[in-house]
Amino acid sequence: MAIHKRRDTGMFQLSISYKKPDGSSGRLRRDFKTRREAYEKEPLLRAKIESGYSPDKVSFEAITKEFLESVKKTKRFSTFKHYEKIVRLHILPYFKDKNIRELTQSDIEKWKTLMQNKVSSCSKRKYSFVYLGHCWKVLHLIMTEAKDSYGIINVSMDRVGGFHRDPNEVTPERVLHFWTNIQFQKFIKQYDHDSKQIKDESDKVIHDDAKCLLMICFYAGTRRGEANGLKVEDFHDEEHPFLRIRRSVTEKLGLGHFLETNPKNRSSIRDIPIPKILADEIRDHINSVLKKEYSFSNSFYLCGGPFPVSSTTVDNIKVKVEKECGLPHIRVHDFRHSYVSMLIEANVPITVIAKLAGHSSPQITYSIYGHLMPNTANSAIDQLEQIIKKTGTKAGTKRIRK
Repeated sequence: MAIHKRRDTGMFQLSISYKKPDGSSGRLRRDFKTRREAYEKEPLLRAKIESGYSPDKVSFEAITKEFLESVKKTKRFSTFKHYEKIVRLHILPYFKDKNIRELTQSDIEKWKTLMQNKVSSCSKRKYSFVYLGHCWKVLHLIMTEAKDSYGIINVSMDRVGGFHRDPNEVTPERVLHFWTNIQFQKFIKQYDHDSKQIKDESDKVIHDDAKCLLMICFYAGTRRGEANGLKVEDFHDEEHPFLRIRRSVTEKLGLGHFLETNPKNRSSIRDIPIPKILADEIRDHINSVLKKEYSFSNSFYLCGGPFPVSSTTVDNIKVKVEKECGLPHIRVHDFRHSYVSMLIEANVPITVIAKLAGHSSPQITYSIYGHLMPNTANSAIDQLEQIIKKTGTKAGTKRIRK
């Protein structure tokens, strides 16, 4: 028995050697979050092996189940739900009864053909190249789980290769929906008007919580989960106020509670300077709403108090108000696009925008918002022209004395 920390994942891998019924040697591997957990599970796994349990005979479904349990422990909840849906709809129905050791290139090819011709029950269209790539990734991760945990090596996927984009497929131009600041101010004016009509105090509090979240998404460019995860202690009311992003909140639908997770990536852990209009709104919300709540503390959520405000509640209120204003419908996530579009209009460097938005690199920012900067090259030349005019057109010369 050996336990070591993996460099790639940071997990603690438990490795148990055992004898197979035919006399050959076998090895069982399992990953755990802590070294202590690995020590605790070792007797149970060894007992299973001694009782006749054979990793060689483990089913594809069992490996898939273990893979999902591992994802649930190590990944964000939204990632787990995405993987679980792909497994349930597209992988288990085809591979469930197959032996993972005996999967052939033909099996993989048939599955690829099936997926490329499959029609989505929601959109009534064939799945996109990007979505097929996600399905391929999940299947590959399951095969990796079989290799790492049971030593089962099957190279059929590597030999076949992933999905290829259809050369005749026309990729639609990416369209981002957003509001201008003038449209958002119109929205807030109508929002405040509706708030004054509410007589029930508890409904008014919920209305104020939703307004605070929407303003944070619009004027700080946060993701919805990041805004929902903000607490009073994350608002730094200084000379230059800022919000500290340290967590994200996922609403576990059907389970009746919220789950705190880490932000999307390391770059998403950031401090966001905020404009005065947002700082004033947050300050007023804390003093006039949150501090009136029983047992108020700095660990209260900025948008909700003891618990984050419900996403369904926010969406229902937003849709109602935007209809009253006659504004085009956009998602709450599109407020983030609105924020970035305002920064682009203000000629903020793309490296700064990437940092404020929490993107892992400026390349990602440009890939999403590059089409909003069609005159970037022309603007650069215009600025160069201004420098030339300002400094004069005469060429400078410098004599070198011999």
